[in-house]
Amino acid sequence: NGMVTRLAGSFSETGYVDASQGDARFDGIYGLTTDNEGNVYVADRLNQAIRKITKNGNVSTFLDLSSLHVGVLSVLCDDTGGLYILATNGLGHIVSYKDKSKDDIEDLYFFPDKVNVIDGWKIDMKSGDIYFLWVDAVNSGQAIFRFSKANGKTFSAKNMINFYASIAVLSPGILAVLDNGKITRFVF
Repeated sequence: NGMVTRLAGSFSETGYVDASQGDARFDGIYGLTTDNEGNVYVADRLNQAIRKITKNGNVSTFLDLSSLHVGVLSVLCDDTGGLYILATNGLGHIVSYKDKSKDDIEDLYFFPDKVNVIDGWKIDMKSGDIYFLWVDAVNSGQAIFRFSKANGKTFSAKNMINFYASIAVLSPGILAVLDNGKITRFVF
């Protein structure tokens, strides 16, 4: 019907408040994802937390990361409801995994400081592989990394010359890559 309504949060106030709809507060939202049940998970960077929003707008803290002293940049949900978390600690980028049925989070990989930007990332729901669009401003290079948790946490990479802006998973090992105004099919 074209109606736009607020799910949660304030248009003018920031903070850290778990509450319903407009009474909830966030500070520095960097990314969000959904699970198969319709819940929304928010990377609340400045509050160092992953927040959960139910379908009816109730906000709660799903995962408090303040003891780790990281800034949460993004979050992805897999088809089991597990969350992949991308965070930064000032020394680099950390990729972690939170299984829905467990209390602990598992650190999967650390990108050292020379990796200036993780410009985008996607998960392949069929294989479980994660693809990262990586920018190295120091060496003026880019690469697409494939992380395979199933194969012993291994990485493989494809170095690039062109500037890539976004990636999408078409099928296992095959990506669509936005490349300077055109879309390129990319096979790992």
